[in-house]
Order: sequence, then structure tokens, then C-alpha cells
Amino acid sequence: MSNLKTALRKAFNEGIVDDKGYVNSYLDNVYCHHMIDEHRKMFEHGSGKELQTKARALHSSSMLGYNFFGWIDEAHPFVWKGVKYTKVYFETQLRTLKCRSNPANMDIVLDGIKDGRRVLLFIESKFLEYTSSEKFDLSESYMGKNYYVASPFYEKAKELMRLYSEMREQQKNYYGGVKQGFCHLVALGALENKKARDWFNTHNGELKIEDLGKVDILFANAIFCPDTTEYKSEKRKYDAYKNLYDEFIKDLPDYFIRPMWFSYSQIWSLMRNQISDTNRKAFLERRYMNFAEKC
Repeated sequence: MSNLKTALRKAFNEGIVDDKGYVNSYLDNVYCHHMIDEHRKMFEHGSGKELQTKARALHSSSMLGYNFFGWIDEAHPFVWKGVKYTKVYFETQLRTLKCRSNPANMDIVLDGIKDGRRVLLFIESKFLEYTSSEKFDLSESYMGKNYYVASPFYEKAKELMRLYSEMREQQKNYYGGVKQGFCHLVALGALENKKARDWFNTHNGELKIEDLGKVDILFANAIFCPDTTEYKSEKRKYDAYKNLYDEFIKDLPDYFIRPMWFSYSQIWSLMRNQISDTNRKAFLERRYMNFAEKC
């Protein structure tokens, strides 16, 4: 177990934690031990089965995202980069390829308005996944003419596989996030296709896109950045993953949505003054930000 995972386990005093950093129930891992029914149904509908498995980990990226964004609603908006977000969705499903029935799952979607125009911000949340050396392989289905959008996606898939072939012997970086990022970009691009968009509208409850021309689609990575002084090893791995991801997106063609990168520390610097519940702010500080890079 990493130094940071050990610190998280030692600091946790709201339930029983096993030696691997798992609690008895996902409810031990969320603010006030409560998840509203609407959000619980979103997680249960998702194909990842998060609540029964990974959500029990103190280092769960899905629960990190839920604790940070689950408070947002019409009465408690979150203003970020000029957008007033008033709705939040979790474990949103998107089609990737015509030949694949298993969808991509996006951790968080914020729904808001800027200058009278709707904005959907799709967010992939990461806690400490980058401390692993997970490799990736794009399945053979990504090598064929299976995209909902133009064939350049196929060429980018081949380029990614070449990149991986060159680097796989190192096995020191978190390549899985690059593969996942590509799949998410393919899925977001597929929203241009009516069949893929109709599937999206059918499978995500109230989150629907009726007219793509009236919606701005954004994509961001929200990544936990460890405190540099206390957790030097984890911070080096965070930096290595960021450099790898930056290399991945550097030459992305124009037909891809441009991914953004934010640390949770950066998000917190904006969010903490917008949360009215002082107990929630104290929880987020104690549970996460005490271990994070300071902004």
C-alpha cells in the first residue's frame, strides 16, 4: 500500500477499514453516510457496478467525484469558467462503436448554462489510479470501420497502438488512462450521429440532448494531485501521468473534443467558496484536501 493510501486509512474514523483501505459499505465513503435516491439509481444503472465494489475503497475515484460534485442542484449551483451548472449526473453511458454493445461510462456530467447556451461538461475522475502501472490494449474492434463518425478515428487508434508498442516494455506509467481517454473521445464524437445520440437519450434518464447544435460539449479530467512534500512518490507518478496524457492530446486532430486537465486542488480553490454547507466543506477538507497539493 502506498504512503498516501496508508495515510488515508489511518485518518479515516467514520467506519471500519480493512488492511487494503476498504470500508464495509459505500455509504461509509460518502458525506453524512447518505446518497440521495436519484444519484444511487444512476450508479446502479451504470455498467461498472461501482457501489458494490470499487466505491468501498477510501481511494475510490467515483466517490471522490460524488463527494465533490453531488451537492450541485438548482438551489445550489456551481459556477465554473463562466458556466452556471445546476444539474449533475453520475455514471453516464455513451456508445463508442457500432459493433460494441458495452458502452463507455463517464464518471460525472455537469449540466449548465452560459450566455443562454446549454453546456455539458463530461468529467473523468481519477484518485490514485496513476500510481499503478496498468497497461492498455485497444481491442481489435477499434481497428475496423466501426465508428459512428469519420474514419480519422481509425487512424488515431492505429497511432495509439504504435505508441503503446514502443512504450510497453517500460511498464512504469499509467497507460490505462490514455486508452480510456481515447475511448471517451470516440464516444463523445459519436454524439454527432443520430443513432448514437438516440441511444444516449434512452439510457441516461433525464440527461438528454435533443439538438446537438444548441449544446456545447466539453470534456475534462479531474485528477487528485498529492501533496508534494508529504507524498513525493505519488506526486512523481501524478506528474508522469500528466506528461503522458499531455503527449497524447498534443497532436489530437480538430475532430476530437479537446480534453482539459484539472487537479481537484484547482477545483477546490473555486468550489470551497460556493458550498454553503460548512460541514460538507469540513468533510472534504478532512477526507481529501488535507492530503492534496495546496492551491
